Formats: sequence, C-alpha cells, structure tokens
Amino acid sequence: MKCLAPGRPDPKTFPLLLCALLLAGSWLFASGGRSGSAPQAGSAVAGSPATQQPPAPVTAEEFLKQGNEFARVHKWKEAEESYLKASSLRPDYPQAHYNLGNAYLAEQQTADAVREYREALRLKPDFPGVHMNLGAVEESQGHLKEAIAEYHAELRLQPSNPAAHVGLANVLTANRQFKEAAGEYRTAIELDPGNRQIRVAFANSLLQSGDVAAASAEYQQVLAQAPDDPEAHSGLATALAQAGRFDQGVAELRAAVRLRPDDPDLYLSLGNSLQATGDLIHAIEEYRRAVELRPEQADYRYALAMALREAGDYGGAITELRRVTRQQPGNANAHTALAAAYLSVSDHPAAEAEYREALRLKPQDPALHENLGLVLRKTGDLPDAVRELQRAVDLAKDNADYHRNLAETYQSAGDLAGFVQEYREEVRLRPGDPDAHLHLANAYQAASEWDNSLGEYRVALGMRPDSPELHYTYAMALKASGHTHEAEAELNRAVQLRADYPEALVALGDMLVADKNYELAIPTSPAPCARQETRPGQPARASRRLSSTRALPVIKSIWATLSTTRVITRARCRLSEPACRAATTPRRRRIWGWPSSNWLTGRAPRRPFGKRLRCAPIGLTRT
Repeated sequence: MKCLAPGRPDPKTFPLLLCALLLAGSWLFASGGRSGSAPQAGSAVAGSPATQQPPAPVTAEEFLKQGNEFARVHKWKEAEESYLKASSLRPDYPQAHYNLGNAYLAEQQTADAVREYREALRLKPDFPGVHMNLGAVEESQGHLKEAIAEYHAELRLQPSNPAAHVGLANVLTANRQFKEAAGEYRTAIELDPGNRQIRVAFANSLLQSGDVAAASAEYQQVLAQAPDDPEAHSGLATALAQAGRFDQGVAELRAAVRLRPDDPDLYLSLGNSLQATGDLIHAIEEYRRAVELRPEQADYRYALAMALREAGDYGGAITELRRVTRQQPGNANAHTALAAAYLSVSDHPAAEAEYREALRLKPQDPALHENLGLVLRKTGDLPDAVRELQRAVDLAKDNADYHRNLAETYQSAGDLAGFVQEYREEVRLRPGDPDAHLHLANAYQAASEWDNSLGEYRVALGMRPDSPELHYTYAMALKASGHTHEAEAELNRAVQLRADYPEALVALGDMLVADKNYELAIPTSPAPCARQETRPGQPARASRRLSSTRALPVIKSIWATLSTTRVITRARCRLSEPACRAATTPRRRRIWGWPSSNWLTGRAPRRPFGKRLRCAPIGLTRT
C-alpha cells in the first residue's frame, strides 16, 4: 500500500486512514505488554511436533495476540472477534480497546472505532498513537478543526514524533493554513532528515499554496537524492504544468510511469497533461491504459470519454459514458455528459432521456432544466420546453441567459407577452449590454410597440455607435414605423461604417428608387465624365452618392426600372469627344465606365480609371 501525500487524494477513505495510521512509525496493533505471557499464537512450542496446533487462547493477553496474528494477514473479522473476547475478559484492558478500534477502522466502521479509541484514552490518557488515529478519522470525515486538536494532543505526548508533525501539517494544508503547515513539515524534516516522503508532502503543500518555485525546488532536491522516486517526478510534473512548461511536465510524468508502470493514477495524470497540450491522440492512449489497469474505476472511463468527445469520436464517448452510468447509476455528471454526446450525433430522444435521469438525481440544478428545455425546444415540444426553462429561471432568477432562452422559446410559441417580459428581465440584469437592449427592441417590435422598440434601439446605439448592423436594424424599424427620412439617414450611416454591406445598400437603393430619386440611387463616381482632381480641403460634391462598388447590389435591384436604350445623352455628357462617343455608342454601351457585358456579372472593368473622379449629375432618358 502506498501512502499518498497531500494533493493526491485517494478515491477510497480506508486506504488513506491506514496510511495515516502506519505513519505513526510503530506497529499498528499494541501487544499485551506482560512479562511471562504465553507464546504467540502460531509459534511452535519446543519439543512439540511441527504439525501440533497451538493451544486455544484462554487469557485476555492470549486473545489479544491471536487478534494481532489475524490482523497481520488482514483477517479483520477474526481479529475483531479475538479483541472483543480480550476486552470482555478484561474490560480495563486499554490495548484490547485500541486494537479493536483499529480493526473496526479497517472494516470502515468509523463510529465503532472512535468509541473504542475514546475508551482506550479513558483507561490510559497517555496512550501513544490514539490521538493520531483519532486525528486521521476526523480528517477523513472533513472535521479539520477536530483533527488539528487531536494531532496537537498527540504532540503534547510525543513532541519528537515526526509522523505526528506530518499528520498535523497535512491537516493544516487541507485547512489552507499553509504557513503553519510549512513549520510542521520543517520540524518533521529536522527529526527525520532522510525521509523522502516528508519532503514530497512538503512540496505538495507548497504547490497547493501557489509557491510553484519553492515546490519545484523541493521536488528536485528529492530527485537529486533518489532519482527513482515516482512521487517526486509526478509532483514536479504538476509544478511544471502550473508554470506553463507542459512539455517538461509530460517528460516527468513519463519518467514516473516508467518507475511505476502499474499505477493507473500516473497514467491518468499523464493523460490529463497531454490533453492540456492538445495531444488528444496520446492522451486517449494513456487514459485507456489507466482503464485497463483498473476497469472498475469509473473516473478513468469518464476522463477517457471526455477526451474521445473532444476528439470528435462521439460513438466512442457514448460507449464509455454508458459504461460509467452502469458502474455509477447515480452519477448525474455522467448522465449529463452522455446527453451532450447524444446531442453531438443529433440523437435528441436519447439526450432528453439522459437529461431527465440527471434531473431525477439533481432536481434543483437549473443548468439541467435549461439543457432539457433547449432539447425540447429543438424537438418542437414547446409547452414542455417553456415549463423546463421557467423552472431554470425560478431556480436562478438572476441568470440573464436563462431569461433570454425562455424569451426565445416564448417567441417560438407565439407568446408575445412572455417574449417581451423575459427580455425585460434580461435588460434588468444586464443594463449595460447593448445586445440585451437589442433583444428587447426586437420583442417590442414584434408586439408592435414601436415607441418602446425605437427607444431600446437608441439605447443600444448609444452603447455601440459604430455598429453598421445595429444602424441597419434600427433603420428597418424606423422604416416599418413610417419614419422614412430617419431610416434613410441610418442606412447611410450603416453604409459609411461598412462599405460592402449589401443589405443596407439594397434597402437604401429601394428607398431612393421608391422616391424616384435616381440621381442619388445610381452611383456616378467612376462614370466616364470629366476627370477632375479633388483638391485638398475641397468638399466633395458627390459626397451623398454611393460608389459603384458599394452600390452594385443596388444597381442590380433597380436594373429593371432603368431598361433604357441610351442612358447617357451626348448633349449633356461632359466628356471629351472620344469618351463621349464611347459612352453613347449603342453597339458597346458603357455605363459609369463599366462595359455592358460586365454589368450583371459584377466584374470590374479591364481598365479601371487611374485617377479619382468627381462627377456632376448626369441626366437620364427613358425610351
């Protein structure tokens, strides 16, 4: 059995307790202590045949020794019976009560163990080791203050016992009293300088306190004395990972695995480190080795399943998570992860079933209600979806995301009142979030509450004035509510912020064409007109006109209304004679400098203008 240092919790309490007891440095079970007592059970009596059975115990001391023999071979039930017999023969026998408490502890009967330890102390208050055992029991139950008191009581009896100092230091570390723990570890090291386990425990405590450099130094000091210490390699790997030196941490873990190839915990740690570096393939291999060494350990399978899901192997993840739920039917996290894996393969009924099972185990978990509600919404079961999402909101009223999801579900169900109310709650919880105000504006718009809607749009724009999308959305609301001039201004602002915004360009073009304002709707900047350089500081006369590249979607949308045989008349064309002929020739008509063959395709002209042009309005004729 290996004794774990702080920071490496064992999944089972019983081995941890025995480790704490064995750290005492003396034999776990007390002997009778009487001179002239009968020989130990199982020993051969001089002159008797080797096959002769030892005599049956009669006295309390003989039953105590018989119990010790059973304990040495882990026959705890038989040992318990022998110690009970000894204590019944001598009720004031402290060694019998102490050893009986150890047997109860080995069978994980902690309440009976504590009772026997207390009786041993009542009979002999200075009994060494009893307070240490009580401290280990209290620590295993999470009673850290009581455990600290027991270890202090042990140190009053045995101030030079390094194991008592280590036990106290471990509890102080668990209670996050790192400074006091460091003092106890240093005292233990002074008392037993050659004990590597104490230094490793001290390094683990330093690591938990956040002192990565000091912890690394302690681990390296242990490895300098004993390069084959797997615990030191593993601890140093954790310190290196916290320092961001993942590759070196992986190398240390591989060294630990080579030294202890049958330890599944090391393979698990190696898999975690590899996954943190993004090496999922090798991480999965290490997780599989851990599962092979201890297939009954569900935590290893769970880690393997999470890595498989992250790698995109949803089928493998589902297989492993199913095994975890069979091993641990009450593991709500496993059911939740399995539901998420089912969603990855679009198996919504299976995902719903797993979320419902997780909720049966954790009915007060709002996140589970939310997840189930979203699955139900996806499958079209809107009444049940509303019910689950409402339950999530009731359990966590200050979670804005829950209110938003519920609002979206109300919208899908056609409940405009609920739609608006939940987005009001989102704004209440996130008053500084422009998206929350935009959501509420959309809800008001769906409910035809135009004034409220436009007000929320303005609030959102005040928080995010440079968002072309927000200006466009606001413009559409203005247009729908009859504020066309304000809508045109917002669309212009959207186009200024994003020149290649097709939706805004089309909407602006439609509005201008509807007003028969072709002069502004049709771009003229790269037209075959007079080449005039714009002088610095001179305001552009065509500032309100759109460029051809920005307005190409507008051009396509209004092309049907401009089916003319001659768009530019020679009389009003302000060009040189060759340019004017090129512009007005029907055979190869050019409009704004673009060949007609490239008009609908949107391809740029082969010979774009080399200078920036400023154009006067060009008249239109329709034939």
